[in-house]
Amino acid sequence: MPKKPPANSLKEKHVERLMRGKKSGIHIGSRAVPHHLNTHERGAFERAIKQRFLTISERERPNLENIWEKYCVAKDWNFFVLKKSDDGIGRIFKDRHFQQELPLKEAKRHLKNTLK
Repeated sequence: MPKKPPANSLKEKHVERLMRGKKSGIHIGSRAVPHHLNTHERGAFERAIKQRFLTISERERPNLENIWEKYCVAKDWNFFVLKKSDDGIGRIFKDRHFQQELPLKEAKRHLKNTLK
């Protein structure tokens, strides 16, 4: 089994290459884990960079969440994801572990206050 590179060797440029469906330049995962983003997913990714947390619906492809996790490692950020449900509930995850369930607007406000 190949060794993972240290977290500080993972750079934004490696994540950008993965996002475009190219080789990252370093071994940072498995080919079985999808990372390539579509155009609408790139917009969500750019918003996540500004907010420092990713907002997705529960029906999204796993690609966006996978690439966000790599980006957070590269930036040395906490990995926060807000999953929206159809019934207006927001589920907050930190490092892929469920943290809290709130109405969507409150969940966004909570994350923004947490990341200030």
